[in-house]
Amino acid sequence: MRGEGRAHFLTVGLHPAIDRTIKIPRLTGTPVLRGQLVRVEAAGKSANMAHTLSNFRQRVIATGFLGAAEAGFFLKSFDPKRVETHFVPVASPTRESITLLEERSGTRRPHPGG
Repeated sequence: MRGEGRAHFLTVGLHPAIDRTIKIPRLTGTPVLRGQLVRVEAAGKSANMAHTLSNFRQRVIATGFLGAAEAGFFLKSFDPKRVETHFVPVASPTRESITLLEERSGTRRPHPGG
């Protein structure tokens, strides 16, 4: 991003997330559900905004707090030509959100524990 001019936007992520989408055959009331991981994404409101703005070819600086253990995965999700990252690593893990995708109906539901 250096040499291309200044960033037009700044996003600050105080509570980023890693979103996991899991496909299951059918949502049941049983305590154990077996499924297939279909997507893992760096997310959270500020990360989603940085991704969206960069898709519209806008230059962005993304900053905030990020769990040190997940930082590599999270930072690789940004296009380095459009998003300059300046996250502060913290000892706490980055939060995770889990969405269950029911295969038959296509219904998406946030997992109660996620």
